[in-house]
Amino acid sequence: MIPESKGDKTIQLYRCSSFPHKWEFVKNIMENIYATDTTLFFHNDKWWLFTAVDELNNPSVPFSELFLYFTDDLFSGHWQSHPMNPVISDIKTSRPAGKIFILNNKNIPSLTGLFRKLWQSI
Repeated sequence: MIPESKGDKTIQLYRCSSFPHKWEFVKNIMENIYATDTTLFFHNDKWWLFTAVDELNNPSVPFSELFLYFTDDLFSGHWQSHPMNPVISDIKTSRPAGKIFILNNKNIPSLTGLFRKLWQSI
């Protein structure tokens, strides 16, 4: 589990030791980052991290940019920023909203705005 830890400027990883009530801290997988709604995804031998980043740490401005990072080792602390970061800069569609899903053999991140658009089209 990755709880909200923007206030600590970390992305924290927890392991469940007794579902659903007992969780144990494993480590900070990223530090010195104002991030929220982080999602991890393992694909093609790499760990991918989707997260909304507030580069200014401004509580009056909502998260409007989606950043993507990747690493070969989840516990190494060596995350590489995707060369196209931020991968989305739109407050309406950039906020992560849960698990990655696969559609037509493509990995699709769950984004708040994406689900809003899908729901409106039904």
